[in-house]
Amino acid sequence: MKKLVVLMLIASMIAASLCGCSSSKKTETEAPTEGMANPWIDITEEDAKAEVPRSFKAPDGATDISWQSLTEKDAAEKDPKLIQLQFTLDGTDYCAREKYGAPEDEDISGMHYTWAGVSDGKFSNWGDGNCTYKSSSYVGDENDANDMDAMLIEWYDIEIGIKYSLSATGEDLNGLDIAAIADMMYSSENGK
Repeated sequence: MKKLVVLMLIASMIAASLCGCSSSKKTETEAPTEGMANPWIDITEEDAKAEVPRSFKAPDGATDISWQSLTEKDAAEKDPKLIQLQFTLDGTDYCAREKYGAPEDEDISGMHYTWAGVSDGKFSNWGDGNCTYKSSSYVGDENDANDMDAMLIEWYDIEIGIKYSLSATGEDLNGLDIAAIADMMYSSENGK
């Protein structure tokens, strides 16, 4: 009986010491667990056109179209904004981004893959057929947690400094001509 009382006393002391170790103060290294703001705000296509002089358009036949702008903490009002257009076309989800005033080598895509295939080409609509692009692809690995295929195409309007990207993810993107989709996004209202 004495052993049981001693064991219970030790167990209660351990429990009390564990409770005493918790603190209501957060240290600087702790990440907040609630209240995380979504940095993307919904906008209209007209808002996007006001932000980017040669804004793209959703391709004909696209559904689930949504326009967004990235808000950055402490960003000045004059800073260039990243504009995003999300849509679905023929069952594939796409994310197009554009940023006026971005350097040509800035990665605005938000895609972080080890690209397996990279190729270059020219559009038929953008830049009167003189605009070049870089296309990248990733084939998902069924043994990996990310078994989705991904494609990315990036291009740059060197004349006025606009960076564009279009990405797609899906189960099987084999045969997808992402350059043709990007070419469909050219708006003749924009001039060149």
